[in-house]
Amino acid sequence: MIAFRPSCQPLRVLCLGAHSDDIEIGCGGTLLELSARQDATTVAALVLTGDAERNAETSAAMSSFFPGSTVEVFGFRDGRLPAQRDAVKDALELAARQHDPDIIFAPRTSDAHQDHRLIGELVTTVWRNAVVLHYVPTVKPSA
Repeated sequence: MIAFRPSCQPLRVLCLGAHSDDIEIGCGGTLLELSARQDATTVAALVLTGDAERNAETSAAMSSFFPGSTVEVFGFRDGRLPAQRDAVKDALELAARQHDPDIIFAPRTSDAHQDHRLIGELVTTVWRNAVVLHYVPTVKPSA
């Protein structure tokens, strides 16, 4: 988790997830830390895949982690993002016209899951003026 020091300027944060639970698992703790800031920080989440039930869970979770956050779901086919690479990049480029974040949280580029990996790779080709912090959206089994 990253500790954010108080600042005189609010942050514009964008979270990217390939699946409905990636953001919550990958950077939920950081979002909780951000929600404790007493400024006008904004958080938006973009999720590339998921069905209606999972997307409702994500919206509820994001509201819990960061009240006032927004969630947009694109509806791409789960597990097949690399086969839809051009359409995914087009969707992210369209989103970039609406979101000018200071910080982006995205899956890491070396993730074993192909959907996570693609989002991690595309984020820096779409947003070039934001700090990109990569997270690991996996839950490791306890020993």
